[in-house]
Amino acid sequence: MIHRAPLHLLYLNVLVIATCGLIYELLAGTLASYLLGDSVTQFSLIIGVYLSALGFGAWLSQYVTTKL
Repeated sequence: MIHRAPLHLLYLNVLVIATCGLIYELLAGTLASYLLGDSVTQFSLIIGVYLSALGFGAWLSQYVTTKL
């Protein structure tokens, strides 16, 4: 029989992963603005690429139908 973890552990994992993603995004934007200058452009580019990748991953997830 499969034992399932409590639901609050799932919520905690989602919170940790989302926080790590936000920290990564901010660090990438900060590093790009330090190296390339023009912080508004760099943060806009980083956020745009990040959100596009999230959307692309969500779109690809519709094709995952086995071993869920």
